[in-house]
Amino acid sequence: DALFTASTVCTAFSYPFIDESKVYDGATITFWDWDFGDGTTDINQNTEHLYTAKNNYVAQLDITASNKCTSTYTQNINVVSSYPSPSSFLLSYPLDNSFSSVDSVTFSWNPSKNADFYELQVSSDPSFGAIDFDITNLKKTNYTISNLTQKTLYYWKVIAYNVCGDVVESQTRKLTIFSPNTFSSCQLWLDATKGLVVNSDGKHGSSWKDYSGKNNNAIANT
Repeated sequence: DALFTASTVCTAFSYPFIDESKVYDGATITFWDWDFGDGTTDINQNTEHLYTAKNNYVAQLDITASNKCTSTYTQNINVVSSYPSPSSFLLSYPLDNSFSSVDSVTFSWNPSKNADFYELQVSSDPSFGAIDFDITNLKKTNYTISNLTQKTLYYWKVIAYNVCGDVVESQTRKLTIFSPNTFSSCQLWLDATKGLVVNSDGKHGSSWKDYSGKNNNAIANT
């Protein structure tokens, strides 16, 4: 079955046409034929196309499989020359000036109206002159970054883009990554999110793991 996904397109940018077709019974797709509805075509599996005039077009994908089966899929394309700017939005998590003892953090933010995709930037440089992590073309409002460096203060922000490239930036927040066992003077570190062992009654804790590396686990009196 021929298939691709399309949305509103801006005349200022090439739009990616990604093949999402499926074939069955061990067959493979041997030929792709794109018709963008403006008199231009392409035979690559995945391609990009620049519409030069705003209008409503009908794009079509024809595929041929190794078993000689064919399939056609069409999609209306709304091409515009301008689009409402993304609205202001707020970051969600982590909170500003947060500390994390793990090097894998999920960043999240509220949706921006009229946004087509987002860019998440995380940098140890407050001016973002050098960016440690730069994740673009995010369609969802959260992303997990692993391998953040211990004992590092990070700055992070999100940029929302509409289909014509207009942007709005979020505020910037700070996040510090550290491990309790990097502090020699730390004798006890309890994590509120993990390490608690609950009694068989399911109501009371019997012990709480110490994450300082000193093995000073908290033991409940019985």
